[in-house]
Amino acid sequence: NSLSVMWLFGTVVVEAIVCWLFERKTEGETEVAEEGREDSRLQETQQRESSENKGVPQLVNQPENVVDEALAGLLIANPHLTLLEDYRVIVRRDIEEYKSNHVTIISGGGSGHEPSHAGFVGDGLLSAAVCGDVFSSPSSRQVYAAIKVCAGEKGVLVIVKNYTGDRLNFGLAVERAKCDGIKVELIVVADDCALPRQKSKMGRRGLAGTLFYHKILGGMASCGCSVDELVEKAKVLQKCIGTVGLALSACNVPGAGPSFLLPKGHCGLGVGIHGEVGAATLSYNKGVSEIVHEMLSCLFKNDNEEFGYMPTFHRGDEIALIVNNLGGSSVLELNVAVNAVVSTIERSFGLKIARIYTGVLMTSIDMRGFSISVLHLSATLNSVSILKYLDERTNVRAWLAVTTSSPSPMNRIALTNMRVNIEDAVAINTSGNISHHLGDDKVDTLKRTITACCKRIIEEEAFITKLDVAVGDGDCGTTLKQGALAILSHLQHGGLNVSSFSAVAFHMSQIVERSMGGTSGAIYSIFFSSVSSLLNTQDVDYDEMDCDTLLLLCLDTGVEAIMRYGGASEGDRTMIDVLVPVARQLREMIESERQPHWNDLREYAKSLAMQTASMEARSGRSSYIAREQLLSHPDPGAYAVAIWLGEVFSSFL
Repeated sequence: NSLSVMWLFGTVVVEAIVCWLFERKTEGETEVAEEGREDSRLQETQQRESSENKGVPQLVNQPENVVDEALAGLLIANPHLTLLEDYRVIVRRDIEEYKSNHVTIISGGGSGHEPSHAGFVGDGLLSAAVCGDVFSSPSSRQVYAAIKVCAGEKGVLVIVKNYTGDRLNFGLAVERAKCDGIKVELIVVADDCALPRQKSKMGRRGLAGTLFYHKILGGMASCGCSVDELVEKAKVLQKCIGTVGLALSACNVPGAGPSFLLPKGHCGLGVGIHGEVGAATLSYNKGVSEIVHEMLSCLFKNDNEEFGYMPTFHRGDEIALIVNNLGGSSVLELNVAVNAVVSTIERSFGLKIARIYTGVLMTSIDMRGFSISVLHLSATLNSVSILKYLDERTNVRAWLAVTTSSPSPMNRIALTNMRVNIEDAVAINTSGNISHHLGDDKVDTLKRTITACCKRIIEEEAFITKLDVAVGDGDCGTTLKQGALAILSHLQHGGLNVSSFSAVAFHMSQIVERSMGGTSGAIYSIFFSSVSSLLNTQDVDYDEMDCDTLLLLCLDTGVEAIMRYGGASEGDRTMIDVLVPVARQLREMIESERQPHWNDLREYAKSLAMQTASMEARSGRSSYIAREQLLSHPDPGAYAVAIWLGEVFSSFL
């Protein structure tokens, strides 16, 4: 019996152990399977996010070639246009004859707004358009070339939208042209009605209302009016034109993906044309008519000091209207929007629409959405003449006119002699202090420092681009990388003179202006030009001056020039918020006769850049973006400054 009991007990124990082992095995397999499913879900999520970040497929080859290839296509389809080679300037083909007895009109800006601006060159509109990279201002060199080509006895009028880079580059070119004795005037268009007056120190943005300036002033020029008459008319228009935009989705910058993401079921009210998310994010669940009423209220409200930009509207007043496709909306959708706009204006506001223009006119690449621009004809006090110039004949297809010309191979103007004259005109005398040649040891150190700065910018390009996609137009990283690559190339092949600090600063200003473009190109060109000018005019012996004192002198001079031309100051959430405090700290160290602690300064610059994440933007393109969109993202320009300053400080160690 005892043996039977023992045998029974052993059997039970063995069965229990087997069951336990089986359960453990099953649990393990379940855990592995669950982990596998979790990994699969995570991988699918990552792939989906990666796909979303890359944006939609686009009809491009290489992002860096998209502008030049697009201009080539424009020329093939428009035989009345020509290209000023190497400058990305589209000019009317009969410019020599036309400028002999007409005022010529030049406009332009970053690409990505097609058909603006090159698509509006022709009779009754523009004489030339200057094209920058996507969402990036053309350089002053490009603008100057356009002015030189278009300059005739009756003068030149330059029309530019109110963006920092455009104001800087077009303004500098106009000043250079005036020094050459060219009769040229500049007007800045600011027609945005969606942002409060205190939102940005730069003021209202230039949007699709600019097209009214192009057509009215272009019509006046065709009729033989003078530059002064055009400027006076522009002053009247500035008070009578307003625009507000709306987006259902972001644009996709070639090579960078979507510029922002909207919550599902929402739209962006008050969007710009450079991928900005907008002044407000609204729920979009009741159709376009309700949103249209909200947009028109932004234009017509005059009882709010923060938003009352337009003259008072009275029932029965006449207006001209542009309903503009921002690039990605279907014709079906745009027609629905047009119906909603016209119905609301007539029913709710009692206004008379004298002219209406609809279609793809000024885009933000492929943004799904539209903008409404209103010209208050009754407030101009001479609506008959305004309508006359709006109706002036044009051969520009983008203005919904029909041209009978057949397509022909594109025509190009090399203008070799003109190119020489342009380069001579913008050259700066660098003979002043170039005789102060640096010793071999300083030349070697300078080369290593420049190389280190450029390589770090190139390494950080992706992160800078990511920051700028969140808070700007997504081009900061690529623009800085282009400049860094160009500097390295010139340094390697002897195109960057490093025999003196003055020569280095001068050639750096030329290189970045030509290679970068946009606001960044203008700002860094101004920085280096001002430093070169200072060192050229002062009798400074570089060998006797301490390097830290010379660095402070260069920082102070360059920063002062940037602030003078760009309008930004400390606290505006820009590169100034790194440069100014760093220069101040370095000055305190030098004046107290303390040896600068370069590691501390490097970390200080980095911390200053990161602190911009919590600052409110009051200057630059970020100032047009809602504050909550900026939070947690440092300013990309400030971050880039901290990068190259860190390499400069490291060279002193």
